[in-house]
Amino acid sequence: MRKKSNKLIGFVSKIMAFVMAVTLLSSLPVQNVLATDGKATKGEEYEIYPIHQSIKYDNGIVTLGSEANVVFEEGIDEATKNRLLEVLSIKGINYEESNEIKEDKTNFLIGINNSEGVVDKYFTDNNLAKDSHFENHDAHVVSVKGNVIAILGKNTDSAFYGVTSLKAIFNQLEGNELKELLIEDYSDGQWRGFIEGYYGIPWSNENRKDLMKFGGDFKMNSYIFAPKDDQYHSLKWREPYPAEKLAEIKEMVDVGISTKNRFIWTIHPFLKDGMNFGSEESYKADLEKIIG
Repeated sequence: MRKKSNKLIGFVSKIMAFVMAVTLLSSLPVQNVLATDGKATKGEEYEIYPIHQSIKYDNGIVTLGSEANVVFEEGIDEATKNRLLEVLSIKGINYEESNEIKEDKTNFLIGINNSEGVVDKYFTDNNLAKDSHFENHDAHVVSVKGNVIAILGKNTDSAFYGVTSLKAIFNQLEGNELKELLIEDYSDGQWRGFIEGYYGIPWSNENRKDLMKFGGDFKMNSYIFAPKDDQYHSLKWREPYPAEKLAEIKEMVDVGISTKNRFIWTIHPFLKDGMNFGSEESYKADLEKIIG
């Protein structure tokens, strides 16, 4: 009878734990993320995920030319620049870089708030952004008006997320016409991503990189690496990674830099031969081993 009772208690405990976990997750702030490959027609709104904080459509239409003028402000990093070039390639648009808006071309402007550069000045002169907006996490504004498609970010990462919204839009265009609009967006949470920390079938490095790229298209910014099949993450934490394993990690780091879905390595030094907390000296020695 006691064995049956213990089994029943164990079963009920598991159910309660599951319900508590679901309740906890449902109480967290969540932004909807859905994948879509649908094409938008003239009368439809664009589908952009995570769902933006605000989007306003104008009545105008921008016709994309085959040649574009691109302005990158100082402070815009290579990943953000490459993201825009990826967007241009979707519609086969050639480009030249300059430091000014050109009237005879479609202009793509990428800048940083309060930089006092060309893009920042464009947003100020046209009253397209408020300073208070940029107090939020990863705040950015996307403006499509006339022959200017402009993105202003809180920093280069934020500008990247604005370009990522543009990528979602370009993937929905059937032709070369783009609706005039103004997107104001930011994240409700600083960290957005996923953790690999389970005991199941391990992912391959290609799986990991593909998932990081996918997450980058939905503005994720963190991949926490903690797989239980990685001995150097746990049981062999005192030993250095072999060269071939370090090369695999570098590949993931590089993907994280290019997608802004950054690779975050973690350590679990509490299993076999765990950290020694017996004295201040032994603790510091183990800590130095981790840091070093």
